[in-house]
Amino acid sequence: MESGPNFCIGDYASANGYSMSSDFPKGRTAFLVIHGIGEQNPFETLDAFAQGLIRIFKTQGINVKAKHSLAERKAASGSGWVESCVRLSSSDTDGYIDVHEYYWAYMTEAQITVSEVMQWLKKTLHGAKASFREYKVQFGLSKKGWRNYWWRLNSMIWRLRVFYWIVRLFMFVINLLSYIVPWAKWIKVGAEKVGKFATPVIVGYVGDIAIYTTTDQKSKHYRLRQQIIAEASALLESLLLEKNGTVEKYDRVIIAGHSLGSVIAYDTLNRLNVMLSLAKSKRLPTKKVKGLITFGSPLDKIVFFFREHVGEDQYIRRQIVDQLHSFRSQWIKLVQAKRYEVELENPIKDRFSGLPWVNFFDNHDPISGKLEFYTVNENIPLTLPDTWPDQQGISTRARWGVAHVKYWNDPRFFNDIVERFLVLHQH
Repeated sequence: MESGPNFCIGDYASANGYSMSSDFPKGRTAFLVIHGIGEQNPFETLDAFAQGLIRIFKTQGINVKAKHSLAERKAASGSGWVESCVRLSSSDTDGYIDVHEYYWAYMTEAQITVSEVMQWLKKTLHGAKASFREYKVQFGLSKKGWRNYWWRLNSMIWRLRVFYWIVRLFMFVINLLSYIVPWAKWIKVGAEKVGKFATPVIVGYVGDIAIYTTTDQKSKHYRLRQQIIAEASALLESLLLEKNGTVEKYDRVIIAGHSLGSVIAYDTLNRLNVMLSLAKSKRLPTKKVKGLITFGSPLDKIVFFFREHVGEDQYIRRQIVDQLHSFRSQWIKLVQAKRYEVELENPIKDRFSGLPWVNFFDNHDPISGKLEFYTVNENIPLTLPDTWPDQQGISTRARWGVAHVKYWNDPRFFNDIVERFLVLHQH
């Protein structure tokens, strides 16, 4: 899959408005990459991210070496495990880049049924309806036009509603026909074939979202969500504290999350920010965290569709919930038009002040979009290619929907990461 060192991308770079460096970045860098929803396998995300960086360096004429590295880790439970990462380096400098992957897909495997997903979807639709009713005037949700941000959120609700009723209708028709004409074997065979296709999609993709967005602490899925965040936090902390003898292993740690992985990345930093506000919190070199990269991110949709709705009279509870999820959040500012009877002092301070956060999105990617509910340094629109551009810099445009999994094919995406987080911050 790699392009050779003579691959020419200069024309593609000029056409897409970005510059290119010609030196391997100095310093010791760790990327913590978090994958998104779906039938993910170990090291797939690590492979895609590392290959993207290698391709960019090779187009710049940099000879890149890649090495499989091992590290001993401790899980949040205290048990030990061995992590594999990929180290990128060059003979031109002593610097290196370690690409680490946080793999969490195994935790949600076979943990939810189609019936539970449908119940979650029904609840989600009710929650979204409540959000629109509550904030339609304040946020201009009643404005018309397809370009309106809130209209696009509303259109997603209708798509979910249609999906919900199509599945419900299909299940009803199949059960009815099976009852009326039990001798028609083709009904059962057809249902099984459709089920083999639909079940992995519903459970493997929508199911991951259903599990992770559960806010009911009484649910078994909530415990899974907490476990996912706890393990991500444990890995991040180990990268921040890791040493080679007496020397710090990394000068900087950069977190990159794709799709639902961007939500996990955010929640990990939010959790760490809360924990560091405790009087007896462990000392962590948080200044090493030099960047947050989100791409294909549904963060705005998550906060809008799944945020906990609190009664008007529960103003103490409302403020506690908001403060516990306040990291770079604009939501509190957006809803502060109404004053509370008593204002709660916020004990949570921003421990990642000045942390650069860049969000990449493509309008052909229905999952992603600009992040409006968070303080993001820059929302960067992309025109994702379907494949990595060939030697003439030519590639077809990624189709609507398919674009969600095409970030790995975009030279501009990886070049921007190198320029923003590695070249411009060499100190």
